[in-house]
Amino acid sequence: MNIRDLEKEIQNAIIHFNILKKELKKTAPSSETIDAAVYQISQSLEKANDFEFCLEQRKCEIKDAYENPRFV
Repeated sequence: MNIRDLEKEIQNAIIHFNILKKELKKTAPSSETIDAAVYQISQSLEKANDFEFCLEQRKCEIKDAYENPRFV
């Protein structure tokens, strides 16, 4: 996974959390909407919690042909 995937999961959880808050403010909230939002939040947070990535440091050696740098 890359960081963009993690950001997507966090954004998804935020969107569904806002849906949940809005639904709970209603006089007669829909249990289907609440269940769906809770499910989506749970899935996104689980994926975010299990997120693993590896950072890598690279060096670039610039030669005469700067258009084609070689990685060390």
